[in-house]
Amino acid sequence: MPDRSSPDVAANNYLIALVIDRNPTRARLFSCADQSKLVNLHRFERDVEDQEQRLQSVISVKIENLQVQRTGDTTAIALVDLRRVVTTNGVRQSLTDRWQLELVDEGGWRVCGGLPL
Repeated sequence: MPDRSSPDVAANNYLIALVIDRNPTRARLFSCADQSKLVNLHRFERDVEDQEQRLQSVISVKIENLQVQRTGDTTAIALVDLRRVVTTNGVRQSLTDRWQLELVDEGGWRVCGGLPL
């Protein structure tokens, strides 16, 4: 059973499933049924895969600085840094993107939206 007990747990589990494990089926366990506001996060995940093919290297994604603020009884906003790390030709490079996630408690917290900042 997926842990959606709090917005920070749901956000972290969603991001682990989507960008670290790259398991969209598992990510859906932590997201709203309406995926329309998640297109930017799915695009981010696809961009990482495209970059890996271009660079012929594995890119790891780190979840950092996850901060959640409740905006109502059943709503919350999370800010998080997603850091991409790759080593090409012996040189380690990283790029950090700041994201804002929208979460809703629907009988358990779920990620319902994501925008890069």
